Amino acid sequence: MTNVISKNLGEALSGKCFHSLTKDKNKIHWQGVVVGQAEPGWYLVRLFSWLSGNPTQMTLVRFEEMVDWIFYSDSDEMNFSWKHGVASKYRADQDLTETIDFLDGGRP
Repeated sequence: MTNVISKNLGEALSGKCFHSLTKDKNKIHWQGVVVGQAEPGWYLVRLFSWLSGNPTQMTLVRFEEMVDWIFYSDSDEMNFSWKHGVASKYRADQDLTETIDFLDGGRP
């Protein structure tokens, strides 16, 4: 039964974009996408650059570390949350966000 639940959870999280939180849960730490479940309790995630949004690296993360993450259906939803939604409450530096938006072609 545990393997079935783990498999279903792995399938449910695969392809979901996310923002992870710092250990004190007051700032966003990473942004990325869940690639898939490597084995029960471990997930492979691809991280994205804060400056360009391009993929940077992949890492393995234990499920227990993911329980407070904010998950999204796709990158559009994640970007909206960063600018206007739940994730905007956790941004570490509003000025940095405006600089990144400007570099991406937006207006500060």
